Amino acid sequence: MGISTTSHAHLYYDHIKPTIKDGFDTKGWIIIGSGLATTALAQTQDYSIRAEYKDNNRMSSQGSKFGDFLGTGIPGAAIALTQLYFDPANGAAHTEALIDTALVTYALKYTNQRNRPGSENRLSMPSGHTSTTFATATALTYAYGWTAAIPSYALATWTAASRWSDDAHWFSDTLAGAFVGLFWARATHFHHSKNYGQTLPFFTDGGGGLVWVMRY
Repeated sequence: MGISTTSHAHLYYDHIKPTIKDGFDTKGWIIIGSGLATTALAQTQDYSIRAEYKDNNRMSSQGSKFGDFLGTGIPGAAIALTQLYFDPANGAAHTEALIDTALVTYALKYTNQRNRPGSENRLSMPSGHTSTTFATATALTYAYGWTAAIPSYALATWTAASRWSDDAHWFSDTLAGAFVGLFWARATHFHHSKNYGQTLPFFTDGGGGLVWVMRY
């Protein structure tokens, strides 16, 4: 069973194109510029951070395993699925943020071909664990404010530190990942906020009223 041309057009015009448009606005370019500058500066600290954290010098093995699990995307996906049931608008934005973040993260990994600090694997930049958790943290922040931001960004930062502890990523890899997740979560939030929660009037012979329209 194939996907129709109409479905492809719906996906592009209703989701991909508006998300890119909303993401690459002035603030979006500021995020990209800040991410590039911060990542470049962080590379000067890569070796010192590695020496300080690798071999679980600053984090226990159990702590790094917890961070590794957070970065698998399973917790973020579970939260997004729960949101889709109880809070569809924010759940859709969160889900799309995770998908977009994963696609861009792996595109950058294969483009950069950077060696991981502890192996010959050449998919180090950016950190996928970090981009995933920061996408979730940013999506939850836009949806629920700073009460969600404090714990979710703390856990995302923990995940980044666990990657240093596991000698799986350079410091700059995790900063790049954080900005990737932040960028796409913001972009999908603004795209979906325009398509949800529209209250429209309706009229009948007997009167009228308001209807809340949700579109995805």
